[in-house]
Amino acid sequence: MSGFDSLAKAVIPVACVLIAALFAACGPKTRDSRNPTRDNYTLDSLRATVLQLIGEPMATSVAQCRLTAFGAKPCGGPRAYLVYSTEATDSTELARAVAMYTSEDARLNQELGRASDCQLVTPPQITFAAGRCATAR
Repeated sequence: MSGFDSLAKAVIPVACVLIAALFAACGPKTRDSRNPTRDNYTLDSLRATVLQLIGEPMATSVAQCRLTAFGAKPCGGPRAYLVYSTEATDSTELARAVAMYTSEDARLNQELGRASDCQLVTPPQITFAAGRCATAR
């Protein structure tokens, strides 16, 4: 066997491995690096924080009742509106928590290619009864 044949037998397997690695590296990227369970946990945790801050929207007058836009629909606009009481809730802290939730929701919409009905969610009318802020249904 010649020196060339020996060299070819040694180089061909290495070349095949390198070519296979090259094709694997250049293949389509998948979302395997995303962790939907972790993403949902994060969003659920942020939502729980917002709802905990709102608590029971108790007030002494309707003037203390407010709405906040909540979440991000893939087509734009909020997913919902939440009612809260300025008497029972720190508005600044709530705004910060809602912004974190909405930002994470929008990020996941973009990364996961989410779709929605694209219907505009309008602010509901605030109602006040028995010392509690609510929305008209």
